[in-house]
Amino acid sequence: IFIFHGLFSISCSLFGTWHWHPEIKHIRSSKYLPLLITLIIVDSQIVIMTVTEFVPSWLTGTWTRSYIRRVDKSSGKDGCLGEPDSTVEVKYIQTPYCFVDVRRPPVIVEGSKEGPMSFAGVTTIISPPEENSKESKNTPLVSWHACLEMGCDDMDCLERWFEADNGSPRSTEDQGHFEDVSKEIGISNAFRENDPQGTLEELWIKIDDGDNEYLAAREEKELIVVAGKYFGYANQDENIFVSGHFTCTKTLLIDMSATDANLEGTVLELDKTKDWVVMPGSTVGLEILF
Repeated sequence: IFIFHGLFSISCSLFGTWHWHPEIKHIRSSKYLPLLITLIIVDSQIVIMTVTEFVPSWLTGTWTRSYIRRVDKSSGKDGCLGEPDSTVEVKYIQTPYCFVDVRRPPVIVEGSKEGPMSFAGVTTIISPPEENSKESKNTPLVSWHACLEMGCDDMDCLERWFEADNGSPRSTEDQGHFEDVSKEIGISNAFRENDPQGTLEELWIKIDDGDNEYLAAREEKELIVVAGKYFGYANQDENIFVSGHFTCTKTLLIDMSATDANLEGTVLELDKTKDWVVMPGSTVGLEILF
């Protein structure tokens, strides 16, 4: 249950067994479900209903990027893509609702706010059109809505979370059509992404599906996401964007950092005294972190 600007709001999942979860701070089902309903009530009247749709299971888990190809303007041919570029290491962790995308350049300048974009937020998806549609792309269109972004000191994080929580995440140009090319290239869980403008192509490989163990928890300017044994963490104020894995002792070991190479190989320690908000789509609780 939320109160925003004098409005009384109830958020809940469809179906399942209802219960109150003190950590999550809204009513949720005990099972993974595809939708989250938000009802805005004023004077006992429902005036707004927003629907948060979780991403499909093929997208949840941990991904690496094999390469990116961009339009080669030097070729003189419109829409001609250049050679595959694999110089930037990418780890993308996706829960049913939230994500963290960490991109590590070949050389990290400590504290730098320049370089490949690393960001975090919520993900939405538009299902492909029907088979008889005349649309040229019959593939899902995935959109990543940033609430945290490396190097953006003046980012209005709280406002972006508010918009996302109410079913209207900030518009984004970071979109891509995903096509399963596993059979084509002989690698399982391989998807090719092309942006709607036709200016780039990326090849993504899912390395772990998360085994239906997902957690996303946030503060105003922090987000931690977990998919199985992998995690991603973003901290806007401290310009930290890292990914890693759980060790056998359940500590969070950082494998990759976008902004500070000295963080790699260290343990991520979160402040459990903070008021972490568990996000929709989570199937496990904060106890796995502390």
